Amino acid sequence: MLRIYGQSDDNVCANIELQCECPHCGQEIEEPSQAVVSDREDEIGAYNKIVTFVIGDDKGGVAVDLEFEESGIWSAKFHQLGVGDDGVPIPWPITVFHGDDDTNSVVVYVDCPNGTPVKVKKRRSG
Repeated sequence: MLRIYGQSDDNVCANIELQCECPHCGQEIEEPSQAVVSDREDEIGAYNKIVTFVIGDDKGGVAVDLEFEESGIWSAKFHQLGVGDDGVPIPWPITVFHGDDDTNSVVVYVDCPNGTPVKVKKRRSG
């Protein structure tokens, strides 16, 4: 199961394993974007950024956006992936909860299995 949440005002956390080196040449990737769902948690720098997790693919998947709002909380938005007018149904249940007392973030759970591909995208907030 994938768990995504905001931390402080500048990080997003998720239990993904980012691909930090090129599989072809072994060189380190400065801003890794390819990942898979795993048991390990990674932090993604998100200061003044919207972080989008593209989980799965156009045959069945979901995109989850996390953004730090001016009000001082993290918000989450999600939508199905797919092409055309109908899109493709989201293949996994999604649950959203408020985080524990130490966080000012919602926590998004996507009930997908470990090994599910994830692409991490960032864009400027606002």
